[in-house]
Amino acid sequence: MTKRVCLLNLFLTWMIVAVSFGLPQSALTEALSIGFLKEEASKNYLDEGNPFSYTVQSAVLEPLFRVGERDGQQHIRLTLVRSFEVSQDGLRWQFELSPEKIFSSGARVRPSDVLFSLQRCAGLDSAVQLSAFESSLSSSGSVEFGVTLEVVRSPDQNAPAIASRDFLSHCPILERESSQIFGGDLGTGTLLVGTGHYFVSHFNDLSKVSLGWLGEPPLAGRPYWPHVQLRIFETAEAALSALRGGGLHILFAEDQTVLSKVENDETLFNTRCSQYTVAARNEVSLNCNPVLDFAKLVVKF
Repeated sequence: MTKRVCLLNLFLTWMIVAVSFGLPQSALTEALSIGFLKEEASKNYLDEGNPFSYTVQSAVLEPLFRVGERDGQQHIRLTLVRSFEVSQDGLRWQFELSPEKIFSSGARVRPSDVLFSLQRCAGLDSAVQLSAFESSLSSSGSVEFGVTLEVVRSPDQNAPAIASRDFLSHCPILERESSQIFGGDLGTGTLLVGTGHYFVSHFNDLSKVSLGWLGEPPLAGRPYWPHVQLRIFETAEAALSALRGGGLHILFAEDQTVLSKVENDETLFNTRCSQYTVAARNEVSLNCNPVLDFAKLVVKF
């Protein structure tokens, strides 16, 4: 396992060097990342008789990868084949991957690719661990996956529901409507992904960034947004590689110069931040503060 991690680190380092020295787009390896696809409607996947309450925002897991052209994007659809099962010890669900979905290079998505992305969902500090992962070929030719999450810390009696939800919240979040909302102003193929409890819900225009809340909403009349870190990347591959490394909350891949542009080795992030304060160097922190208003911040990465 240690050898495998070392090889992965060397490979990611090579990718970063390749991008830095401007190798052609074909030299970039496509990145796969399991996402938590958000929908507006909420649904409880549990039977009414179950003592544990686990409500998610009507979601399926979906891996995402970017094809060769910068404005090209494809989705490999993971279909939820059974509702979530929550017990006192954790969470389990099943889903399947259609066999005709492959990377643009012709390589098929392997169970190990899915496992790697699921392992990144847990983050560095999670009350839930991935305790079991099975894959098998169905009669229809699709690959079926079974995933079991185990609660390793029990903060209270609702630990399975809370901890399992927190596990999923660390997965990259993919906005279903992003291509429609951002397509006109920000360019087709724009990639917005995030981890943690927050996602980028919408842009009022090119100057305002709004954050949504994946878990419980803030108390009524008391808007409260803990700091959210943000970094900007030139390509989807770089963004997803950073997500796999952990520790990032929101990522922008500026495939079409989204809200930023590259000048030399710096990225200029332009926003008036009428609702959120932009501060710090080497990273951008957002919190709800209508008083301060910055016009431009230089972010190094």
